[in-house]
Amino acid sequence: MTDELKTPDGKGRFNHFQGGSIYWSPETDAHQVWGGIRDKWAQQGWETGELGYPTTDELLTPEKTGRYNHFQGGSIYWSQASGVHSISGPIRDFWGSQGWERSSLKFPTSEKYAAGGGIKQDFQGGSIQYFKPTGKALEAYDNQNISSYRQIYPLFNTADFKRWHAAGVYREVIQNMDKYFPLSGCPDEITEGSVCTFTGVGGAKSKVTVERISDEGFSLVTASDHPEGGGRTLNIRFDEVTSPNADDDNVVFDNDSVENSYTGSDKTWVRLVVESFGPTQTSKVQGPFSSDHIGSQVWSKFAGTVRSTIDSSSTTYIPLAQ
Repeated sequence: MTDELKTPDGKGRFNHFQGGSIYWSPETDAHQVWGGIRDKWAQQGWETGELGYPTTDELLTPEKTGRYNHFQGGSIYWSQASGVHSISGPIRDFWGSQGWERSSLKFPTSEKYAAGGGIKQDFQGGSIQYFKPTGKALEAYDNQNISSYRQIYPLFNTADFKRWHAAGVYREVIQNMDKYFPLSGCPDEITEGSVCTFTGVGGAKSKVTVERISDEGFSLVTASDHPEGGGRTLNIRFDEVTSPNADDDNVVFDNDSVENSYTGSDKTWVRLVVESFGPTQTSKVQGPFSSDHIGSQVWSKFAGTVRSTIDSSSTTYIPLAQ
C-alpha cells in the first residue's frame, strides 16, 4: 500500500500492506506487526511512542490462546477473552517474572493507570501495582511523655504469605481503610491531608489529619480540640524482621498461635508497628492516641483483621526494591 518510507523519527524504514506493516531499524531489524496489536501500537504513536520499534514478529503465546509482539519499550498482548493491551515498565518485568500469561494473573485486561499514588494494571487473575519510593520518613518516635507508647504486632511470615511484604501490606491498607482500619471515619483511600472523623465516648466527634504518607506507613495528628489532646501523633507503619527477638518489650501478641510461631522463628516476619506520642496538656479522656491499654485493644483488632483478610486482595504489589 506504500513504498518503503522513512519513519518520522528518522531512524527506521517501513512499508504498510493490506494486512499489516513491516518496520525496520538498525537496532531491531525488520518485523511485521498487524491486526489489533498494530492498531494498539498505532494509537500510542507507532515507533515514536513509549514502545518504540517491534523487536519480534507477531507470535503465538505458548499455550496458543493469544498473540503478542515485543517492542523496545514493552509488549502488546492479545487474547479473545481479554482484548488487546500494552504492558511496559516494572509491571511488565514483574508479570514476566511470574510466568507471563501462564501465571495466575493470565492476560492483561486494561492499560496501566494511576491509582493510590502509584501505577496499576488489571489482569484476568488480579492486578499489579507499583510505587516509586517517596523518600519521605515518618516523624521520629518521641517517648519522652508518660503517655507515649510503641506496640509491635507480628502479623505473618512471608513463607506462609508469599505475595506479601511490608510495603505491599501498607499500600493495601491505605487504599482500603474501610476494610482494614479498626477506627471508622477515614476515607476509604487516604492521602496526605485527608481528614478522619472518629466517634468517641458519648458520640463525640473528633478529627485527625493524615499528616504524612511515607514508604513505610502513615501518620495521624489530632486536631487542637481533640479530647485526647491536640497535636498528638500516631504513626502506623509496617516493617520486616528475620529471626525476630520475641523478648522485645514492645512486641504484643494478639493470639497464642502467632506467639508460638514467632518465638524462636528463623523466618522473615511482617509486623504492624504503632507509635503514639506528643503533648498531653489538653488531654481530657484516654483513648488509642494516648493510652497503651486502650491502644492494645484497638490495634490487636487491626492486626487480626489484616492477617485474616489480606490474602483475599486481588492486587499484587511490586516490592519497592524492584
